Amino acid sequence: MKHLLCEVPENFEKVCAYFENDESKIYANLMPKCGTMYARECLNLSGPWSGPRRIARVSNISPEPWPVLRGDHYVCSNEDRNSVPRRGWFRNQVRIFGPSKLFWFTIVRNPYNMLVSYFTFGWPYSKNVRPYTDRKFINRDIFQSFDYFIKSYCDPDFNWIIKDNQKFLYFPIFDKEGDCRCPVVFRLEDIDFCMEQLGKNFNFVFRAPTPAKSSRADDKSRNSWKSYYSNELYDLVSKKFERECNAFGYDFDGIKPGDKRKIIDSSNIKYYAGKDELKILEYNDELIFELMEKFHG
Repeated sequence: MKHLLCEVPENFEKVCAYFENDESKIYANLMPKCGTMYARECLNLSGPWSGPRRIARVSNISPEPWPVLRGDHYVCSNEDRNSVPRRGWFRNQVRIFGPSKLFWFTIVRNPYNMLVSYFTFGWPYSKNVRPYTDRKFINRDIFQSFDYFIKSYCDPDFNWIIKDNQKFLYFPIFDKEGDCRCPVVFRLEDIDFCMEQLGKNFNFVFRAPTPAKSSRADDKSRNSWKSYYSNELYDLVSKKFERECNAFGYDFDGIKPGDKRKIIDSSNIKYYAGKDELKILEYNDELIFELMEKFHG
């Protein structure tokens, strides 16, 4: 499996050239707690997304002039264009932009670590009422302990408010046909490297932003999040996230040994939300171009 040994896919330069190396075509479909704020600031400081901000709240969903919609945070729109996207949890078809030839990327992270971030920050429920929060998302009980939070998430009978998220963590980046609408995937663990590569291919100089406040608990260091997991919770989540880990190359300790990818060509990964079915096809570096023709043709 040669492609697992490449930090950058061998077809990455050709993919960028498909979009004429035009930085104005860079768009992102960013999932909650996957470096959304950091990625936004990276591209704002580096040039591609600089300029006046625009927040799309309701039906006026447009790619101009600001690429990241939904409160300047997510490119996440409900399939119903006339409804207000809530907290980044609706599966983004990206088709709301029509056949526009846009370079879409997304970011993934270690799913075990991601659940800790959900818990410490408060996702997908909210710990507090905010101006943009629907009251049905308020559930303080779910955060009574990490043990309760994880057991609720892993229990298929628990009435988790976003069922698609409970079924498959990375569901928002796949469309109804099972295709990953953002076939270029960056690892959050290597986000600066990924942004540098993006800059090299779209003719801008990457500038790293000043690190912002993290959603980690104040007394938890970057590496001590594992202490949240008991052996029981580890077993539960390992079984729950077997598919996510196989698809994107993670285990509890981080990126799987032997997987050198920092930028992932995900064109061979299919997820069908309606059937809750994951398929990982044999990797072919030409498949991404077939997908782009399908998306933009």
